[in-house]
Amino acid sequence: MQDDLDDVERNSLRFVVTAAKTSSIRGLLLRILDGGAGVAEPDAGYRYPEVAALNSTGQRRVLEVLDTEDEAQERASAIEDDFRTLPVEEWCDRYGIPLSFVTE
Repeated sequence: MQDDLDDVERNSLRFVVTAAKTSSIRGLLLRILDGGAGVAEPDAGYRYPEVAALNSTGQRRVLEVLDTEDEAQERASAIEDDFRTLPVEEWCDRYGIPLSFVTE
């Protein structure tokens, strides 16, 4: 993880897309043994693609969760463009991120 942060300077962020993942057999078995809540739901155990920001101290914040990886890639580009063009305070307000997350 530290290698990912080498290019993240103070007052800067790195934007990443986390790919979608389906539940493993182990995860399904654990849900069944845990009472089965959500086992029959179509989305149970599925993690949708996420756009996240990493700051210079290694903290991670999920900004958006989307339906497809293509949408996540597009949103990550748009969010990064906003970060580069907007004042930091305005960007933080728009995406609901505390200013201290960027400035730490």
